[in-house]
Amino acid sequence: MAFNYVNSHALPVKGNGLISLAYQLIAAKWNKAKGTNTAVINSDLAAADAMIGRLVVPPVSEGFVHPSKTIARSDK
Repeated sequence: MAFNYVNSHALPVKGNGLISLAYQLIAAKWNKAKGTNTAVINSDLAAADAMIGRLVVPPVSEGFVHPSKTIARSDK
């Protein structure tokens, strides 16, 4: 089965801040791609990208970030 946005959004967070942050980042980048002005959050997008780095979001891999590390970014 191919992994895509629909499959990933069916994945429960289960205490993994990486999943929660990825959901938020996907939505923000989707909006940016559709022409939304993201000037006020561009630094947040860059910080989220840096935090995720080379981690791979489950279920494709076992990437994990403790929720306490992502809460400030994913709650904006």
